[in-house]
Amino acid sequence: MAELNVERIPRRSIGPWLLGFVAIAVLVWAIGWNPDDRANPVTATGTPAGRPPVGGSTGDVPLVRTAADAEAGAALAVPSAHVRGAPAPVNDYLRHITRRRGSAAAPTAADAAEALTRLAAASTAAAGDAANVVGPAADSLRRLAGVLRREPDSLRHAPLVRDGFVLGAALLRQVQERRAPAAGGIADALAHAAEAVNPARPLAEQGRIVQRYLDTAGAVLERIAAARPAAR
Repeated sequence: MAELNVERIPRRSIGPWLLGFVAIAVLVWAIGWNPDDRANPVTATGTPAGRPPVGGSTGDVPLVRTAADAEAGAALAVPSAHVRGAPAPVNDYLRHITRRRGSAAAPTAADAAEALTRLAAASTAAAGDAANVVGPAADSLRRLAGVLRREPDSLRHAPLVRDGFVLGAALLRQVQERRAPAAGGIADALAHAAEAVNPARPLAEQGRIVQRYLDTAGAVLERIAAARPAAR
C-alpha cells in the first residue's frame, strides 16, 4: 500500500490584521477630530452647549439671530412718535407704543391685543395700493387680537401673543418687500423679536421683550413710510 505524506498547513495569525484595522480606525478618528469640540460641545439641537438656542432669550433680553444686514441694527433703535407724511394709522401706532414705552406697568393681554389691532391697521395703510394683497393677513391678525382680548386664562396669553407677533411680523414683511425692499434687515429683526417671546413664561414677566417687538415694528413702519410717497 502506498504511503501518503500529509503535511500540516501552518495556521496564520490574525494579529497583523487586527493591528491593521486598529491603525485605520485611529487614522480616521485623527482626521475627523476637531479640537474645538471639547471646548464647545454641540447639543442634539445643533446649539453649542451652555448657549441659549438662537432666537431665545437670556433673562428678559431677546437675542437677535443675525446682524448680517446693517439694517438689523437700525431696528433696535427707538422709533419716533410721528413720521411726517405717513398715513394716520401709522402715526397712531407710533404714538401708542410711545405711550406704552413710558409706562412701568407690566404688559397684559389687553395691551398686546390693542397693539396688534393698531399694527394691523398701520400695516394696511402703509401698504398703499397693495392693501388688498395684505388684507387677508391683516384680518387674521385682527381676529387673533380679538381672541387674545377675550382669553381669560393667563397661561394662554404668552402663547397667543407670540403667535400674534409672528403673524404681525409676516404681515409687515409683505408690506416691506413691496414698499421698502432695502429695509429687509429690520424686517428680519422683527421676526426674531417675535420669536423671543417665551410661550411658557408669564406674559407679565416679559415686558422688555414685548416692548422690543413693538419698537422694532415701529422701526419697520418708519422705513416703509419714508420710502413711500408722502400723503397729500
